[in-house]
Amino acid sequence: MTVRLHKQLRRPICIGDWRRAYTPLVLRQLTRQFNVGQIAVIEAIHRLEHAGLVRMVPNWGAVIFAFGVNTGEDGGLSNASTEGSQL
Repeated sequence: MTVRLHKQLRRPICIGDWRRAYTPLVLRQLTRQFNVGQIAVIEAIHRLEHAGLVRMVPNWGAVIFAFGVNTGEDGGLSNASTEGSQL
């Protein structure tokens, strides 16, 4: 369930369709919107944070950090700086 929720949250953030940068991710709203428990949402947010799409801000919570990042066909992030360093 967490992996599915992670993908459902990640895709719109990456293509720029879902919310704006620095928009807070509200736990209660996400649990209602996706009809899942709080633990699943928290784990999905941690996965997004690990991917660099979300940042935890003290006294605020999770906010969208990387807005409109390009994704490849596999849904992974493409980062020109890391691609260039691999050449």
